[in-house]
Amino acid sequence: MARLLVDYYSDIMRRCCQLEVIIPQVPGKKSGGKHPVLYLLHGTFGDQTIWGRRTSLERYVNDYDIAVITPAGQLSAYANMARGERYLDHIAVEIPAVAKDMFPICGDRENTYIAGLSMGGYGAMKIGLLYPDNYAGIGALSCGNQPYFAQREGPDGEIIANRARLAFGKEKLSGAIGDPKHDLFVIAGDNLNKGKKLPSVYMACGTEDRNMTNAVTVRDYFLSLEGNPYNFEFHTGPGAHDWEFWDIWIKHYLDTLDLEKTRPIGRWEADLKPERS
Repeated sequence: MARLLVDYYSDIMRRCCQLEVIIPQVPGKKSGGKHPVLYLLHGTFGDQTIWGRRTSLERYVNDYDIAVITPAGQLSAYANMARGERYLDHIAVEIPAVAKDMFPICGDRENTYIAGLSMGGYGAMKIGLLYPDNYAGIGALSCGNQPYFAQREGPDGEIIANRARLAFGKEKLSGAIGDPKHDLFVIAGDNLNKGKKLPSVYMACGTEDRNMTNAVTVRDYFLSLEGNPYNFEFHTGPGAHDWEFWDIWIKHYLDTLDLEKTRPIGRWEADLKPERS
């Protein structure tokens, strides 16, 4: 695997931005030697490097024919912020176009996925549901539908309240309930009403996670849809809102994708021959 930290200029953000990219060093098995791609989003306190620093993602990806691209979303809730920059357009539209020009990745829907944790899980669901023609699947860990989050006390609560003002233009997250740009239930329902092609949705949350109540609210909504049109899956297991849980469950999510298994033998391994006695 090759692991790259990429600096590039964003026309939408009008500044230099960064991506971390994990990409196989051998030709892909799909679409003319190109690789399927997973766009992987960080949480509130992360950046484009944190998935690679806090998990064994690179080792897990080595088992599959897939590239992973992690952008920086800051504290945007992956929105076109009411008081800030256009992170939704940047990550949902611009980065895939830039990535397809830079890297040997597939551009078709069937080989494109998006996932994330906490704020990034909500962002992955929002982007995947707003652009259902672009993604075959969505993976969401330890998250919920942010407009329905209860306001919390303490430093985390202050950050969430500030995010509501900056990202949603509301004094409270609940002010975005019913907003077709931010409320996952409204976006998902609109896709159904318009007969759009729907991505599959995979969620996982730890039994001790502070976001479990919010995750269950999302679970109940999707499972209430007749015929399970999003092929929705909900998984839970021991764990809190931490990297120990996310390290385990990002591997589980990769295992569910329609990916070719690949463990190529490196040149240095191929040159090794057993000694004869």
